[in-house]
Amino acid sequence: MSFTYFHHNRPEKARIRTLLVLSLLGLSTVFSSCDKNEQEGYPATMQVFNALDDGLALYTNLSGAHPIRYNASLQIRNKLYDQRNNLLYLDKPMQRVEFYSSKDTMPDDRPVLSVEADLQKSGIYSLFLFHEKSNAASLLVKDNVPPINRSDSSTHLRFANFSETQSISVNIKGAPNGSFVANLAYKSMSDFVELEANVSVQDYIFEIREQATGNLLGSFTTTGLNPRNNFPGAVNNWIFKSNTLVFTGKPGAAFPNNYRTIVMNHR
Repeated sequence: MSFTYFHHNRPEKARIRTLLVLSLLGLSTVFSSCDKNEQEGYPATMQVFNALDDGLALYTNLSGAHPIRYNASLQIRNKLYDQRNNLLYLDKPMQRVEFYSSKDTMPDDRPVLSVEADLQKSGIYSLFLFHEKSNAASLLVKDNVPPINRSDSSTHLRFANFSETQSISVNIKGAPNGSFVANLAYKSMSDFVELEANVSVQDYIFEIREQATGNLLGSFTTTGLNPRNNFPGAVNNWIFKSNTLVFTGKPGAAFPNNYRTIVMNHR
């Protein structure tokens, strides 16, 4: 009985083995195709900072069509940064990015700004929008974000000057004027600087000054840098992170155009 049973099912077992092999080959082809598509994809990333001096929120449009669906478009809030809205993934080497204000709802309205971005594959970019709606301009920068240094607790910081009235200098409180950044011109950025961020450091207090006179324009504190000062489980926005501190504002102006420093996080 067992001998007859063995021969009766041998073709069936062979057929099952064949089906399994073919299925595995099919899955291998699918995964290979997916991997190939992912490698051939372009995604560059663009972090957008809205530094316009008239308080406008902007809405992104990548399609080139108008009117756009404002309820489905990313809102770039004025002089605030949130990666959920301000970080774009772009899949073309030449990408037009248009920005509309919420009041521009008619089909013939033009964008506040239209940017033709020439992007490198897998490149990381920052796009700054500045001036006012009537004369809006942009600055696209290819970033070189420092790698994470896991061997030591540290943070990487740089300053960007979008306060159009003057060049600025930056020092850590108690250090000489301009010792952290010197003569940072309007619409320019410093290099990233690595700073210690271990438990021996409380917070860094940066003083932003007018380059020509040394007058203090504002200050910024890295609140929460020391993990001992945070609640258990709280996210530390500084250790093993890279941030751009964007300085904006005009002398004597009211909110939102008063002097302010806003954190633009890169990871």
